[in-house]
Amino acid sequence: MPGKVFEKFRYVFDKHVTSCWCSDDILHYIIGGNPTLANEFVAWLNHYDSMIGASETLATLGLNEDDVDVEYHELTDMEITLEHHKVRNGDIKVNVCDCLNYLTEDADRAHIMERPFVKKCWEHILEMATAEETVDLFDKDTWGDHDYSPLRKAVLSEICIHSIHQQRCENYVQLAAPFRRQMSVK
Repeated sequence: MPGKVFEKFRYVFDKHVTSCWCSDDILHYIIGGNPTLANEFVAWLNHYDSMIGASETLATLGLNEDDVDVEYHELTDMEITLEHHKVRNGDIKVNVCDCLNYLTEDADRAHIMERPFVKKCWEHILEMATAEETVDLFDKDTWGDHDYSPLRKAVLSEICIHSIHQQRCENYVQLAAPFRRQMSVK
C-alpha cells in the first residue's frame, strides 16, 4: 500500500508541479528569484546565446559544431540557503548545480530565448550574466554601474503578478494530506 501512495504522490507531483515549474514557458521566472540561482540561470542563457553566435560563425566558414569542441556551460557547485523559505525544521538549502540541472534538464534554450520577456529584457539579462558579482535585482547596492531598474520593473509587472500557490500546486497539496494520513497510520 505505501508503494501505491508514493507512486500516486509522484505522479501528481510530476503532472502538476514539475511539468509547470520546469516548463520552458516560465523557467525565466528564476530571474526574479534567488539572486544566486538567477545569476547562474542568466549565465546559462548567455552561454547558449554565445554558442549560437559561434554556430552561425562556423556556418559562414563552412564548418559545423562537430568540427569544433563546444564548451559545456558548467554551473557553480555550491550550497546556498534560500532566503524567505523558512520551515519549522530550519533553513532550506539547495545545491545550485543540482537545482538548475533539475529545473533545466529538459529545457529548450532556443524556446526560452524566444520568450517575449527574455527578448525584451535581453540587454539587462546579458549585463547580469556577465557581471563580476552576483546581482540582486531587489538590492541596488549589488548593481555596480548598470541600472537594472527596467529588468526589476519587468520582473515585478510580468512575473511576480503570477500566483505561486494556486492552481498549479493545488492538486499536489491536496494529495499531500492523504499521504500524511497514510504515513501516520501504524
